[in-house]
Amino acid sequence: MTSTVTLYRPTGPEELALVEASGNRRWPPRLPDQ
Repeated sequence: MTSTVTLYRPTGPEELALVEASGNRRWPPRLPDQ
């Protein structure tokens, strides 16, 4: 079964991995240049 995840900011594969590692509960901190 395929699930859909709706994200509310542009997310690359590395950042998405950090979100998944948190149990999909939080965004990682922004980088200084963001």
